[in-house]
Amino acid sequence: MNKVRTLVLKISLLSCVLILGLSLGANTASAHAYLVRSDPADSAELSQAPTQISLWFSEGVVSELSKATLVDNHGQTRQLPLASSAGAISSPGAEQTSIAFALPALSAGVYEVDWRTVSSDDLHETSGTIVFSVQQALPARSAEPTAPPPDSREVLFHWLYLAGLAALSGSCVFALFAGFLETGVPTAAHLRRRFLSMAVLSALFSLLSGFGSLAAQQNVISGHNGPSLGVSAWLNLLLQTRFGQVWLAAQTAMLVVFLAGLLLLRFHDNPIFSRFLMGCFLVCLIALHALQAVSSHPVTVLGLNLPHLAINTLHLLSASLWAGGLLALAIIVLPLLRGDPPSRALGLTLLRSFGPLAAASVAVLAVTGLYLSGHLVASLDALVETRYGVNLALKVGLVLIAGLMGFLNSSSLHAALARFLGRLLRRPDTWKPFSLNALRTTVMLESGLVSVILVLAASLGVTQPALGVQFDPPVTGSDKTTAAASVHDLFLTLAVKPNHTGQNFINLGVFNTRRPAPAAIGQVQVRFTPPDSIAPGLNAIADIQSDGRYLVSGVNFDTPGVWKILIVVQRPGLPDTRLEVPWTVPLSAAEAARRPVLLSNQPLAPILDWVSAGLALLLALLAAGSWAYRRYARRSSGLVPTPPESPKQL
Repeated sequence: MNKVRTLVLKISLLSCVLILGLSLGANTASAHAYLVRSDPADSAELSQAPTQISLWFSEGVVSELSKATLVDNHGQTRQLPLASSAGAISSPGAEQTSIAFALPALSAGVYEVDWRTVSSDDLHETSGTIVFSVQQALPARSAEPTAPPPDSREVLFHWLYLAGLAALSGSCVFALFAGFLETGVPTAAHLRRRFLSMAVLSALFSLLSGFGSLAAQQNVISGHNGPSLGVSAWLNLLLQTRFGQVWLAAQTAMLVVFLAGLLLLRFHDNPIFSRFLMGCFLVCLIALHALQAVSSHPVTVLGLNLPHLAINTLHLLSASLWAGGLLALAIIVLPLLRGDPPSRALGLTLLRSFGPLAAASVAVLAVTGLYLSGHLVASLDALVETRYGVNLALKVGLVLIAGLMGFLNSSSLHAALARFLGRLLRRPDTWKPFSLNALRTTVMLESGLVSVILVLAASLGVTQPALGVQFDPPVTGSDKTTAAASVHDLFLTLAVKPNHTGQNFINLGVFNTRRPAPAAIGQVQVRFTPPDSIAPGLNAIADIQSDGRYLVSGVNFDTPGVWKILIVVQRPGLPDTRLEVPWTVPLSAAEAARRPVLLSNQPLAPILDWVSAGLALLLALLAAGSWAYRRYARRSSGLVPTPPESPKQL
């Protein structure tokens, strides 16, 4: 089993170095499917009735599964149809980052639009409310998109799938461990067949759970979008959305694993064919975790690229190896401890061999979990105020408890760890945390904790991450209200008043610096681009007030942050003169007062990125030091022959 220990140390060292490089080189991208902005904006007071309401999202949504309801100030409701621009995409599987709903003729009053849509990445829902008024004052309010609670059936089938995938990974690893045992052990071959049988059953279990998860997803979508979707609609969803394509690929890979496992059980006596099948088995197992990573929150939040995919795949794979290994221990290995002395010795050998793998898995899980959590939870306030944040904190706490229990269990099996822990606790050299009889109970308890952790992981997988514009730190304190610059032969000035979210007046100055002027000033256009890169900008033509003075009135800055103001001056016979000014729009005093800070609204991602990179470096150094120390100890004891010295030159 020394080969297993050395292999685990090398893999853990390589994983930590890989995580360090990927976490430092990864760049964040767009966020999960939440509302970026709307037109009309929430709490907007309009002088003219709009003809449609447009919504822009941070990720693709399925237009045909999007619904909106209009409620007037008399309480009457009306379903809104998709506008012609959105309805042009008629395929039920089509996805886009914006949707628009047609509005009926609106009279003066206050209106509420309740909207609901489905992300194309995982078919999870997001919803919210937009309130605006027409020719009427509206009290200031703030209604952000809300994350609907996860459906219990969806959580159940997702948990069953994750449990099956973990059991598949753990039993496969122990089948490999059994292959390293001495061939003279009579129960080694039988034990390997038992692990392979568990892997086959786990693959079948996950395969059926995948179909159950799809059925639960169909019930959730049908429950909020009217009648059940037809067969053609579901085929379009499976073939045209990322969720459907990943689901089909994962089910195919799981079917290949199941069939390869059956062939392994049938032809286990053929070494060449058995190795080929085991290779296919392992490749498909890694592919399953990569496909699971593609459809998970971290990749949809951070973007589908190699660094983020590798980090999330390592996170899922390490979690599966740890949780699945414990499940395999509880089902197959622990009963050996109640058998005859050879069976008991074999069980203890497998328990000891799992220790280094479990330690490496937990280390990789901690590093990748820190990095991913920083990009799935916007801030400390988001951590304590959202369902996702609370479940994540509970999951981290249970992982710490299970990891501590695993360390105590491993100390009971490894004399070196027991001596180290005993010296810290000032216990005798023969002390161990648990006896052999108690070890069976503590390992079962650790397996139970990991099962609960898988439940929380399944719940997190179907819950909206703690992200959104409502958690962004407010942009306040900008004293800049004017700007000026010379562009070619023109001198341009810009003034924004009152310069906060809501209605603003834009005063422009356009003056010729050459005498005589080469051409008269024609038209002055202004384009306002919001902070995000998804929503389109606002175009306006400035009204001339006096010689060189222009005004744009009624500009609604609905989102705080750094806008881009592009001024285009047109003169006959000359090319357009352009000036783009980055302009910080803070929250109004009333809006800032409605965003109280509970703990902190500063982003967690920059801090946790560096913490995870530092932890990866520390663990890599510890793994390298442990490997070097073991090699030195074996060389000193004579287990590794020392290379002969070269003869001295005469």
